[in-house]
Amino acid sequence: MNVTLPPSPFKGLSFFGDSEHDRRFFFGRERESELVAANLMASRLTVLYGPSGVGKSSLLRAGVARRLRSLVPAVEGDYEGGAEVVIVDRWRDDPVAAVAAAAQARLDVPLADAIAERTLAKGSELYLVLDQMEEYVLYHGRDGGPLADELEDLLTRPDQPVHVLLGVRDDALADLDAFKRRLPALFGNLLRLDHLTRAAARSAIVEPLRAYSELGGPEVTAEDELVEAVLDQVAAGRIEQSLTGRGLVDAGERTRRVEAPYLQLVLERLWEVEREQGSETLRASTLEELGGAEQIVEEHLERALGSLDDEARDLAARLFDHLVTPSGTKIAHAVDDLARYARVGPERLEPVLGTLDVARILRRVPGRSGGPPRYEIFHDVLAPAVLGWRDRRELESERSAARRRHRRLALVAVLALIALAGTLALAAWALAQRSQARDLARSAEARELAASALSQLAVDPEHSLRLALEAAELEPSERTEAVLRRALLDSRLRLRANVADPVVTLATGAGGVVAAASAKTITLYDGNLAETATLPLDGRILELRGDGAVVVSGRTITILDPLTGRIERRVVIPEGQLPVRDVESGRLLASIAAPKTIRYAALGPERTLLAISDGSRRTVIVNALNGEGRHVLEQPSAVTALRFGPAARTLAVGGSDGSVRLWRVSTGEHRGSLRLGHVGHVRDIAFSPRATLVATASTDGTARVWRAGSTVPVSVLPGHENFVNDVEFSANGSFVVTAGKDGTARVWRAENGEAIATLRGHGDLVTAAAFLPGDRRVVTAGVEGTVRIWDSVRQPPLRLVRAFREPVMRVRFAGGGFEAVTADGRLHVLSLGGEELSQRDATEPAVERSPDGSTLRIEGKTAVIRRADGRELVLRGHLDIVTSAHFSPDGAQVVTASRDHDPIVWDARTGDALRKLLGHFAIVSDARFSPDGRWIVTAGPGKPGIWDASTGELIYLLQGHVGILLSAEFDSTSRRIVTGGQDGTVQTYRCTICGHIDELIPLARARLAAAAPR
Repeated sequence: MNVTLPPSPFKGLSFFGDSEHDRRFFFGRERESELVAANLMASRLTVLYGPSGVGKSSLLRAGVARRLRSLVPAVEGDYEGGAEVVIVDRWRDDPVAAVAAAAQARLDVPLADAIAERTLAKGSELYLVLDQMEEYVLYHGRDGGPLADELEDLLTRPDQPVHVLLGVRDDALADLDAFKRRLPALFGNLLRLDHLTRAAARSAIVEPLRAYSELGGPEVTAEDELVEAVLDQVAAGRIEQSLTGRGLVDAGERTRRVEAPYLQLVLERLWEVEREQGSETLRASTLEELGGAEQIVEEHLERALGSLDDEARDLAARLFDHLVTPSGTKIAHAVDDLARYARVGPERLEPVLGTLDVARILRRVPGRSGGPPRYEIFHDVLAPAVLGWRDRRELESERSAARRRHRRLALVAVLALIALAGTLALAAWALAQRSQARDLARSAEARELAASALSQLAVDPEHSLRLALEAAELEPSERTEAVLRRALLDSRLRLRANVADPVVTLATGAGGVVAAASAKTITLYDGNLAETATLPLDGRILELRGDGAVVVSGRTITILDPLTGRIERRVVIPEGQLPVRDVESGRLLASIAAPKTIRYAALGPERTLLAISDGSRRTVIVNALNGEGRHVLEQPSAVTALRFGPAARTLAVGGSDGSVRLWRVSTGEHRGSLRLGHVGHVRDIAFSPRATLVATASTDGTARVWRAGSTVPVSVLPGHENFVNDVEFSANGSFVVTAGKDGTARVWRAENGEAIATLRGHGDLVTAAAFLPGDRRVVTAGVEGTVRIWDSVRQPPLRLVRAFREPVMRVRFAGGGFEAVTADGRLHVLSLGGEELSQRDATEPAVERSPDGSTLRIEGKTAVIRRADGRELVLRGHLDIVTSAHFSPDGAQVVTASRDHDPIVWDARTGDALRKLLGHFAIVSDARFSPDGRWIVTAGPGKPGIWDASTGELIYLLQGHVGILLSAEFDSTSRRIVTGGQDGTVQTYRCTICGHIDELIPLARARLAAAAPR
């Protein structure tokens, strides 16, 4: 087969495609391609996930698709013609139509029918690969959207020869939960793609050079020194662009992995330089001359943007705000939309877009049904870089202005000396200019601090809060206020205590007491992390729970109460045999072999039973009162974790094969296994308080939640970038907290795997985590020697004012209290404390009117503004019935709520939709501006939302209501909201971060002071 010789054997930031050309140069993913293809062939539904930039798209196209076509024969069973692979990765438009078009199926019938008709006609198996599912969620919401029903129909037909793979970024895996309601086995075949190993990355350097020469290109080789230097410099986590302030997460573990996009970009640049110089060797000296891998990656963006003039750079900076979401997800926009965002005409914008397209900063993608093309960021790994460049561009503009002021001041000073100091007026003007120059310098410094604070949000939110506070104190402005508010939202640390040694585990007990164990001592704290006692240890602590601790020294096991330090008993496990006696009569029944050593131990809830193992395949259940044996449990793999369930009825044993086996403690009977899950060994196990759920943590970087007795996980908890060391349930069993080797603890909703909070700041391995009483606060321990308490809930609770038997249809603040209209048509006047002062028949609400006399009414899926002169403006854009419409205080904007889930903010003068408020996933009954116009409150599905009116950013979703929320409103101070719902309750919340900067600064100071080391 003739293959055109490309200019380089390396792809740079372009992904490898599904072509013979790309297959020739795709190396390093052979094992993964084989594994994914085998799973896809064996299962109707597969989910492939991995970090951003790990190379999922290249693997699916150049690896899996090609392998499927080679593995599946031309005639297989009743299907003739071999397998077909269809890949879909564009989701902005109608997703069902996109899948049908890619599969060459009809559009006028349901998707499952169209594909069944197509596969029957062609006589072939169809492998349907739906990639970039995080973009599907971005465009179509977390409720599953139009594709969920079609996939359910497609995959539940037993005779349908279709296999589906969903490809998604790991930080968006939980967003697929909506599909799980229709596809219960969604996570039954879950595969994680990690960064390249060093061996695989080495192959990705050397083998394309060989393939290039075999196709007729020059025989170029790579120095061994160059190969090792490149692998070191593009290790996973090392290049995050210096502008983001990020570095290695875990130098010991992550450096064995390599980031494929950066590897390809660096190699492409080295190839260009070496070939320009006529060299047939990729040399380490050339890499050094280019400034190393990090400099090459940074200069890729700088070279492209450096070719633009100042006006074009300013345009690019404005564009980047709309092409990358705050979470780092790329989003596509048409040229007309981008021109409106950048406030220029399309004819001025298109040359800039073309330049960025050629430079592979942006990518031109087709429009819908032959419509205008759209542009998106070329690759996910560029997202933090372009945002950082935008911030630097703004900072450079400020500094440039400051330099011009300084130069002007210097010129004035020279002229003043020549003119014998000038006049007093000139001197006064010069002083004013100097003051202004100082102000600009201070402003530039504040902007730099603010940019640093934003870059540290995902690394160390506490440090980010310090930087944001410094910026706000240096220059109180809208920008620093926004950064400080963002830092306050992301900073969850509330208290911290320093321990002399690395903290290996911890436990919580009654009254919020924390027991933290180091290698030599147990230190006791109260609920405010004030130290109350220190207890010495005479061995290794193997387990610490709120009601008991197990310390092992040789073959002696000490059981103690960690909250008092009182030793309950000591048990000596003899070498050789352990007697087994009848529980009632005491008659000797048998003897069992004792473990050779004691590496793992679990203590029963009443401290009468012990489970111990030496790390072999055997676990022994021991009577903790006398050291005699009860049962021996044998399993196929080595024991790696032990945990008793509540009331000690069940013992869970984790293994090196990734499974968890459940045993009946009273009989030693095997009850079942949790097998379909982990690909690494199990590190920890936890039972929910009622033992209905089991959570497991593994070296594969995930935790999983299982329903007792089921082999399919209820939820998968991805996100950690290394081992998960510890897992615990909250007291009500609704939440799970995990502790990871990546330096973070994470809080999840147990039933669906929703990520609730990421707790960053330890900076090193987090050894343990647990909930404090109340299920809101989490305590963590780190190997760096700290114990920390965090506020884990990103959905603050509302305070109940009053409950009625009837649904509350409308609420408002009035006369220093509240007014609530119930479904029976009564208006109830309430005090701030909830006391009912009076009631009467409710009247119809007044017509919504703006300051200029315009009125607003709802007509089905639209809202209509009627001007004072009689002209009307129709607001079109909702997909379902509009439920409320309200003017902003100045009348310049309108916010509407709808049954289609997404409130919209409109320009009241033109009728243009300014922004959607994305975050609710069911009917929104009400949406209103605050009196100061800075905030919007929405009555969403059971959770009111508070939003930044100028940006549409979601600040909080509040918890407390059950069922549909019907009404919400701000008070006159714009600091407190009141809500009413179908559950008949009136509830309220004071928004402390809704204040201006003079209110946020004291809040930040207090937060940092409380979290200072003790």
